[in-house]
Amino acid sequence: MGFSGWADEFQIPAQQQALDVVCHANEDSAVKKLIRYITFLTLFNGLVIDNDSFGQPPRTDTIFLSPIDRKQFDTLKGEDFTWEIFQPINDTLSYTAFAERPAFIQNLSSKQKVLFYTWELDRAVTGGSGFANFYYNYKRYYPEIIKGLTVLNDTAMLSLLKNVNDIYVSKAKKLQRKYKRGKWQYIEELFSSFDNAYLNRRDKTMELLEKYIRRYADEFVRFK
Repeated sequence: MGFSGWADEFQIPAQQQALDVVCHANEDSAVKKLIRYITFLTLFNGLVIDNDSFGQPPRTDTIFLSPIDRKQFDTLKGEDFTWEIFQPINDTLSYTAFAERPAFIQNLSSKQKVLFYTWELDRAVTGGSGFANFYYNYKRYYPEIIKGLTVLNDTAMLSLLKNVNDIYVSKAKKLQRKYKRGKWQYIEELFSSFDNAYLNRRDKTMELLEKYIRRYADEFVRFK
């Protein structure tokens, strides 16, 4: 990607005037593109570096930080560790009206969204009926779950979800008819091999999530 293309992905309207002062002339000029890129970094240093695939800078508030003591932080592992960190978000979500949940999720930081969507995937698949339940109740989360797993670099789980989604998309109309008629057995049998594959993989996903949380602990925990 060229200098101008890279910078344009992160332009913020409020600051566009500052960039246009430097690059108001011919946009095809390589020199002006380079100046535009350097100016962008000067104005927005830190914002670009700290953003991840959800496109938000880190939050500075602490409303969803998990109160945890150092011993728990050091000794809990995998699923136990990530659940301990997820609990404040989960508990708040439980008391949030369904109509208000999109706004609640939007208020999470980018890194907290990785935690949120990873656990929502797990809740959907392990809570009963596997991916049949996921596509009935949680399919709207699919794009964001993919973003989160990409941040975690969980290539195996990404491959699994792509494969199961290809099946869903190829049979979407038939599956919708089955859902409406309450014919869950067909859907569960269709996805059963993917359910087993998920269960065999989930511990590794939780390990990757644990490493991610530890790397950015300031956005997830408040030590007692």
